[in-house]
Amino acid sequence: MAGVIRNFSWLVRYLADQNVSGWKKLLFFLPLIYFLSPIDLFPDIIFPFGYLEDVGVLLFGWQMIKNELEKYKQSMFDKKDKDNVVNLNKDDYKVK
Repeated sequence: MAGVIRNFSWLVRYLADQNVSGWKKLLFFLPLIYFLSPIDLFPDIIFPFGYLEDVGVLLFGWQMIKNELEKYKQSMFDKKDKDNVVNLNKDDYKVK
């Protein structure tokens, strides 16, 4: 349960981040819009293909979102690590 809450908080950060492009944010909403839309490639009347298609689109979208969130998390951790790095030149210290 804690993992779901943690992932949800990362998703909220991702959607609120001004540095993330709008197209990438749209990736989150497109599968949901397609799932809720009455227009499908295979209508739901054609059982089971209509439902399988909707589930497939949601799973594909979920996988894309997970990959984007992992990249986002990694970039945030890399950014934080770069802030803590101290670069030394050979003139900055002496070894005896």
